[in-house]
Amino acid sequence: MQVPLRRSGPVAVIVALLLSVSACTPATPTDPSTWSFTVKAAYTPGRVTRDGGDAAVQQMIAAQLATIGSRYVGFAATFKFTANEFVQYNGDPFAQAAVAHPNANLQIVYTEDPTVNGGWLGSAQTIVHSWHHQNSSGVEVGDAFIDYATDGLTHETGHFRGAIDEYAINVSAANNPVNSTAYQTETSIMDYPYGNTTWSEYTRHIVNAESTTISSPVPT
Repeated sequence: MQVPLRRSGPVAVIVALLLSVSACTPATPTDPSTWSFTVKAAYTPGRVTRDGGDAAVQQMIAAQLATIGSRYVGFAATFKFTANEFVQYNGDPFAQAAVAHPNANLQIVYTEDPTVNGGWLGSAQTIVHSWHHQNSSGVEVGDAFIDYATDGLTHETGHFRGAIDEYAINVSAANNPVNSTAYQTETSIMDYPYGNTTWSEYTRHIVNAESTTISSPVPT
């Protein structure tokens, strides 16, 4: 289990749940200069009402995925995330996360529920994308499309490509019994994504090695 990401200011927690994966199959795109991945996007009817219709939500998702793809800089190919399936769901976002997505490489389940902590579910090749913060009235609200939310979602797609939570390997001097020396990984998206646009060399090697490989969900 991975340590949750935390930031100061408005409370937002992303719990990344990295589970083991089994056999691998290649993604369908064949252009070697672009690594393309398809996405099933699931969102609530409340999101549709809030944002002015289904088409408007789909446009927001497409724009967010394009932004995320553009942040994959310094890799062996360019990245492209494209939503090829849209569904509306009601109820528990984790129940939707368990729904199979055979026509897409990745599923992203959007939720506005401020009581839900989202993250990467490796066994389902799914991200539950939850972002919440206090509005000007001090009310905790969800909004999965603000800048920091997109930063967090970029981090979660990094897990989809095999990257780990680099903040989890930081060590304070007090907790190092060997030589009492602190270790701090380089600042990067997989360490602290909010406002960061760079990837560590460590992550770049992992993601390049993954290339277009898609890990199959673990059988249940």
